[in-house]
Amino acid sequence: MVGIAENETELELSPGAGAVMVVRVWLFAVGVGVTSLFAALAGLFSPWILTGTAAAAITTIIASWWYPVKYVDSICGHFDGAAVHAEHGVFWRQKLYVPVSALRTVEHWQTPLQRYCHCCTVTLRFAGGGVVLSMLSDEQGERLVRATEHAVRKV
Repeated sequence: MVGIAENETELELSPGAGAVMVVRVWLFAVGVGVTSLFAALAGLFSPWILTGTAAAAITTIIASWWYPVKYVDSICGHFDGAAVHAEHGVFWRQKLYVPVSALRTVEHWQTPLQRYCHCCTVTLRFAGGGVVLSMLSDEQGERLVRATEHAVRKV
């Protein structure tokens, strides 16, 4: 079930359509920065450091095509009216469980890139810390915020 109505208590959480693009752009940006750093160091110290530049460039290309798809495929979860359950991670798998009774604030926010790709991030804050649910579709993020607000009012 993708949506939630006032009388429904289930909401499936999955990544938005543009989530792969968001992760890929961030990986490219980091990779270009690291590659540029190696190139600058090679210019200052030794041309042999250019091998690091080549390694960083190749790693960036491979990682930005493989990792985003795997990461986005790993994101799943649901809200059952009593708690938010979520999983994510490629190398280190993380399973999250946040009961509605523990919630203090729910934040829905977007970076400009997420807004362009129709994704959002929802942060669930509770007394012991917080949980970040990133790359949700815009619609699911808004519905999750409304559903948790509705559930908290019942508690």
